[in-house]
Amino acid sequence: MQNFIYEDKRRVVEIRRGTSLECKAHLHAHLELVYMLRGTGCATLDSKEYCFGPGEALLVFPNQVHSYRRLGEEQYLISIFPPDLCPEYQGVLLGKLPLDPIVRDGQENGIILTALRRILELSHVEEPYLHERVKGYFLILLGEMLLRMQLTDVRRADNDTLRTVLRYCQENYNRDLTLSSISAALHLNRYYISHLFSQKLHMSFCDYIAALRVSKACEVLRTGEASITEVAYLAGFNSPRSFNRVFLRQTGVSPRAYRRGELSRTETFAVPVDKSEYKEV
Repeated sequence: MQNFIYEDKRRVVEIRRGTSLECKAHLHAHLELVYMLRGTGCATLDSKEYCFGPGEALLVFPNQVHSYRRLGEEQYLISIFPPDLCPEYQGVLLGKLPLDPIVRDGQENGIILTALRRILELSHVEEPYLHERVKGYFLILLGEMLLRMQLTDVRRADNDTLRTVLRYCQENYNRDLTLSSISAALHLNRYYISHLFSQKLHMSFCDYIAALRVSKACEVLRTGEASITEVAYLAGFNSPRSFNRVFLRQTGVSPRAYRRGELSRTETFAVPVDKSEYKEV
């Protein structure tokens, strides 16, 4: 079974400087932009691998399953941000996908790296019009990236349905979720739901729910004082034993090891933004 991590990051804008991009397959409702400063990174998007080197940038669209593997020494900038930060591009981001997610002329262009560095600098200041300036740099980033990509249409109806199903799962992850219960709640054919997970996320419904629950458990482990047993039930698992088994399979460490911070590998900066105008995607 493919290891998978679900990240629920709808309302946070992040910029990171890192030296180890490698991670297991995951997805989230945000865009993810990686600019390689040194070394070579390899990303797998929807089961296809792409490698990119210094001066090249990768753009992951919302709800694309993606993972990274390390080939050697790396240095990169990564930004994770919601599509509705830049509503001007939302129709493109939710209705199309790039044939190649890599921008190959990023170093010659220079604008992409400059915008990323400016956002990183702004993460350390408190100045007037900060939100507007951050949004402006993201508009520039997306404009430069999308201009250099060949985009193709995706089935909008399927995407809308998948987002509805994912939102329902996110809101009810600690209940007894099955294809039959979701089918009844959303008035959708259970076989169609299963097909969407297989075709769009390249994983089974059960694997997705397990990953989602592990993600929710990670949030509690990072921020709360609940015991491991309490975390297991809060996340929707029916026993601490199954929780520990699934958590280890998904993350590679035990819940206790995760709480000690053994998965932290990058320096992370949260950019302050005006969250009031965002809506769920």
